[in-house]
Amino acid sequence: MKRDMCQFLLLFVVILSNPCLFDSVHSLQLNSSTTTTTFSNCHPHQTSILLQLKTEFTFKRHEFSYYDEEVGKNTYPKMKYWKAGSDCCSWDGVSCDMATGHVISLHLCKSWLHGPLHSNSSLFRLLHLRNLNLAFNNFTSSPIPLKFGQLTRIQ
Repeated sequence: MKRDMCQFLLLFVVILSNPCLFDSVHSLQLNSSTTTTTFSNCHPHQTSILLQLKTEFTFKRHEFSYYDEEVGKNTYPKMKYWKAGSDCCSWDGVSCDMATGHVISLHLCKSWLHGPLHSNSSLFRLLHLRNLNLAFNNFTSSPIPLKFGQLTRIQ
């Protein structure tokens, strides 16, 4: 019993100390809370928005100098593998509301995204987003767009 509690506390501390892990767990909770399934695929409009978002960046592995050991682990270009003609709800980094097919979570932490994040980005057309993680990408020192304020469902 004592050993189980220690393992639980250790896992809890690890998840809280890494924003990428915390977001993954939160996304799993969102998926499990929306499993009343009447619509099983990504809404077609959402697929086109995500494919447009994919074209807005290049994929370039980052050189994480002083924290390379921690941040550089488990990185890969998630969006690179998103393909037209497949269910976007099954794409890596994407979670959907299973009842509506709307994208509710994007977990693109450490996804090699490179390029500016413009205020006219298709990201801001994902109006049902509840969770967004873009940590450890390179948006080339672009200012944070004010349009993030329009994503009112983000928790």
